[in-house]
Amino acid sequence: MTILRSSKASLFFALVVAVVFAIQGDADTLFNGKNPVKIGHGSQSGKNIAWTDCDGKNEKTYANPPFSMREADNCSVRPSTFGLACNGDECTVVDELKIQDYLPTAERGDKVTLRVTSSSVELRHKGEVMQLGR
Repeated sequence: MTILRSSKASLFFALVVAVVFAIQGDADTLFNGKNPVKIGHGSQSGKNIAWTDCDGKNEKTYANPPFSMREADNCSVRPSTFGLACNGDECTVVDELKIQDYLPTAERGDKVTLRVTSSSVELRHKGEVMQLGR
């Protein structure tokens, strides 16, 4: 009886963890042409992109083109999401392929400032500023 309860508790815990990761890990980047404009959750149906913020609010529909989306794990907003390694908000580019979606002139080893608020993400590099809604 104790083993059965323990198994049920373990199964329940595993299910809760899987659901939490599924909810958090499904985040995307919305682009207007080549310019990223938002991070959140999107799904494409025909020529329309249904979009919500990371918290699942502010539903909006975007036409494709000019808008497009790319699947990513951006709602958790970690420096690695953008190809950065950080000490506070001062960062160094470690993966130029990732950062160049947001700051096209950034190269490996460059310094970037990353600021995250509840409603936006801001990246600064050599006078260039990229601000994304979230």
